[in-house]
Amino acid sequence: MSCIGCERRSGPGTSLAYLLFIAGWISIVHQVRILHAQTEGDTGYNYEDAYDESYDDDSGLEPAFDVPIVNVTVVSGQTAVLPCSIEYLGKYKVVWLDHKSIPLTYEDRRVVDDFRFSIVRPYLKEWNLQILNIKWEDQGPYRCTINTNPVKSKKVMLHVKVPATIIDELSSDDMTVQEGEVVVLICNVSGEPRPDVTWYRRPAAITGKTIERERIGMTGEMIIIQNVSRYCDDIYECVASNGVPPSVSRQMRVTVEFAPEIQLPNRRMGQILGRETILECIITGYPQAINYWEKDGVKIMSMSSDRIRLEAYDEGNNMLILSLRISEVEPRDYGEYKCVASNSLGGDEETMILYESEASKLQSLPIITYSPLRTLVTPRLLPAEEAPLKNDRENWRMGKYVAPFTPNGSVSKHNAYFRFAILLLTSLTAISLRPNSLAMILTLSLACATAGLYGKPSLLALLV
Repeated sequence: MSCIGCERRSGPGTSLAYLLFIAGWISIVHQVRILHAQTEGDTGYNYEDAYDESYDDDSGLEPAFDVPIVNVTVVSGQTAVLPCSIEYLGKYKVVWLDHKSIPLTYEDRRVVDDFRFSIVRPYLKEWNLQILNIKWEDQGPYRCTINTNPVKSKKVMLHVKVPATIIDELSSDDMTVQEGEVVVLICNVSGEPRPDVTWYRRPAAITGKTIERERIGMTGEMIIIQNVSRYCDDIYECVASNGVPPSVSRQMRVTVEFAPEIQLPNRRMGQILGRETILECIITGYPQAINYWEKDGVKIMSMSSDRIRLEAYDEGNNMLILSLRISEVEPRDYGEYKCVASNSLGGDEETMILYESEASKLQSLPIITYSPLRTLVTPRLLPAEEAPLKNDRENWRMGKYVAPFTPNGSVSKHNAYFRFAILLLTSLTAISLRPNSLAMILTLSLACATAGLYGKPSLLALLV
């Protein structure tokens, strides 16, 4: 059983179209093979049989390239256009060959299975080869050929530049080493032209600030640090550049482990009873492990007393300040303290002494009192809060007066009045006597003795 109208129909017209299509492709492949063989120097065909005289231009002029040989340089990833301008082409054909002599185009059609290649013709006489998304492998000579006898060709050299690239898999990562070891840092790069590698370093401990990097006087893909120390603990950066932007860089953190060291700002500290004091020690080391204060061989804990508190401050650059704060110093707090630090690589300890300050022992000041009828000095000590005597008038009424100078160096008001009266009486007596008499000499001697008793500065002040 068959369906009416379902059978496939064919006729002379359809068969003729198929034959013409197949014949066209055979002709194209035949022409490309001939050109390829001509380029290699051995055609395998009779060139005169392949190209008859019907291809000659009616004007009798041979095709010629009107653009000199040029070099084209592009950066990988961009688009390259290889120029080819031909005068008097006539009925000749143009074929582009790559650096491996593989045909790429025939006239204005692409004959390779790579969509990146195409013919661009802004003008009729131009047969430019356009290559999209250039790769490093595309670099080399390209030829624009004309199927004349002999074949004419023009070479265009394609140079491809590749920006510098750092191969992470073959480069160094962050590392931790111990002091004294050897450090090898590798920055494996690629690019065209060959990139130059410059090394820099910057401190790793400072955060929140923009620190200028310091150039290391070395170039190359590898640096070696012999006998590394704690001062090499930084961030290292390699920068690769070959003149093709952008430059690339890679950072490597080098951490150096070392045994702790302790520094004491003060090895002896004095403090008054009841006052607050702070003992500090500076610990430098990595890693920071065990740090504490001890007194008389006993480890001090913050929770052991409300008066004592331990505080730690990270100063960066592997430095830690461990402080011991005592809010109210008691007699039992005086003595020897020890700051101890240790890690897996070693340890250190330093000792300091907290002693009672001499200022706490000065609970009184010396005050000298005199009797107005005696020249014998009898010193006595009064409490500091009672000096100078608070009521000079009462002391005067009771027949005694205080020393002319208070502890701060000022002159007592009543003593100044008394000295002025004595000096005035002795001066009047001396004036009433005859000059150079014995009485006048004794009177002046009495005045000088009085001034010496109560202080020469006061006498000078009164005379002025």
